[in-house]
Amino acid sequence: MDPIQVQVQEGEVASLRQRVSELEAALAEARSVIAECKCKCATGGATPTTALGLDTLQSSSSSNTVTEHTNWLALVRRKYPHFKTSGPDYPPIKAALRAFQTKHNLLPPQGSKQGSSKVHSIPPHLHSEFLSVVERVANAHLSRPQSPMNPSITQQPEDQQEEQEVDEIPPSKKLKSEIFMCPEKNCHRTEPFETYNRLVSHQSMYHGAHTTVTLRDGTDIVVKRNADHKLLCPACQVGIRASNQFAKHARECQGDLIPLIPLSPNSTSRTSTTPAPTPSAPTTSNSTTTPRPTPQTDTLPWLTLLRTLDPSIRATTASSTYRAAQRYAFQFRRLHSLDISNRVAVSIPKHLHAEFCTGVTRVLLEKGIHLNKNAASSISTNNPGNTASSSSSSSSTSSPTPAPTQEIDMTDRVHYETLLKDVLSTYPDLSPDYKLAIKRGVVAFLEEQLDEAQVQACVFGGGGGGDVEEVGDVFVPCYYMEEFIEWVRDQFVALGLLDAE
Repeated sequence: MDPIQVQVQEGEVASLRQRVSELEAALAEARSVIAECKCKCATGGATPTTALGLDTLQSSSSSNTVTEHTNWLALVRRKYPHFKTSGPDYPPIKAALRAFQTKHNLLPPQGSKQGSSKVHSIPPHLHSEFLSVVERVANAHLSRPQSPMNPSITQQPEDQQEEQEVDEIPPSKKLKSEIFMCPEKNCHRTEPFETYNRLVSHQSMYHGAHTTVTLRDGTDIVVKRNADHKLLCPACQVGIRASNQFAKHARECQGDLIPLIPLSPNSTSRTSTTPAPTPSAPTTSNSTTTPRPTPQTDTLPWLTLLRTLDPSIRATTASSTYRAAQRYAFQFRRLHSLDISNRVAVSIPKHLHAEFCTGVTRVLLEKGIHLNKNAASSISTNNPGNTASSSSSSSSTSSPTPAPTQEIDMTDRVHYETLLKDVLSTYPDLSPDYKLAIKRGVVAFLEEQLDEAQVQACVFGGGGGGDVEEVGDVFVPCYYMEEFIEWVRDQFVALGLLDAE
């Protein structure tokens, strides 16, 4: 071989070896930078792509998890390897993820068919910010020994763990009270919500700035909340907090009816549960303005009207006649929308007395009951809508005879809280002030429906009257349970504690 060619080949080999050594040095340097960036990413530091700044690393298999979108769960587990979606730490982290996605506009538009893996992915330039958010949430809510998010967890003896579990509040209750509480200051809801969706539904129903409802004549209007956070009916000026209850009221309101007045947890007296209705605006007519009716003077309980027709009837659920008349009373209430005209469950306005008596008379005749004709005619003449002569002589006409006093067996009654628990399963969890307000409403309702002897026997447990705070047990007669349960259900629905059927 020519010596010149040998020298040329040796020179090329030397240059190639030098090139290889340079590449090996560059590769070693790149590997050290990659390792350093991985450590920073695992400890919540700067993102690897920002620290590297090298385009050549994008093709490397080890940098795929850095430069591509990464699932939020994988990012969290880089910092907290023991994090589980089934543990108590999941709700606050998921809420923080939702807020982070909303802030950076990472959520797909409604109706988009984007995959779930893409929806829950974090862009590489936001990795460090998201991990810092997770760290803040962990420090604020999850720094407990029993939390898998706490990296400094240490195993304790069993006896110390038992003492710690007794002394501390369960983590799930802490999370719910901190994450899913209504932020409104004047909200009647004092308990946390089970899910985020229920909190959103509650805020929309009770704290929305306005709502659109359809009136009785089919007109659609927009009603805004007033300073008391209530929706005012334009017809009768009643204020209702729940938008769904207000929509129902607007569809049925006739403008001259007294609206349903729910129990108020801020009530301070027994009479505060029956506030006076807002008077209607005076008209410019020459005739005298007729005052609006009130439940105490111009309405009578259906049982009182029933006993004016047949004083001998016994109000007990064991009687088929009583049950048939009671079913008709409920049908009559629904037919005339009486559930919004009076705070009492089934109380008949004066202008409907004759119509109710005619219908219930037919029911009694089907049972073979002979009626008290004098009492029935007395009610007919007392109806102001019969004739002009009857209205002119209404002042001299006697009112319907009151219901006879019924002897009550002290064992034939049920404690009112037993019935409340059957209607509302979460009643035991209500605050003492809330329960006291409900008790005031129950006492006022029974005082209005029962006579004095029945009140003494049931409402005050035979111990006489007094303030509600001093009253012991309150009972409901068994024959009056169905009406009481119906009234209680209406009140809980109006307060938003129970969903309307």
